[in-house]
Amino acid sequence: MRKIRIDRGLSLTEVAYRAGVTRGFLSQLERGPRSRSSVP
Repeated sequence: MRKIRIDRGLSLTEVAYRAGVTRGFLSQLERGPRSRSSVP
């Protein structure tokens, strides 16, 4: 998704605004799932 956005010259903020989501949420979508470290 990030490559398409950049290829079209769109900022993360602009796409988030157009999609009606937060910039942070869209950023998480672009990065994909992250593994969580467990604390013993």
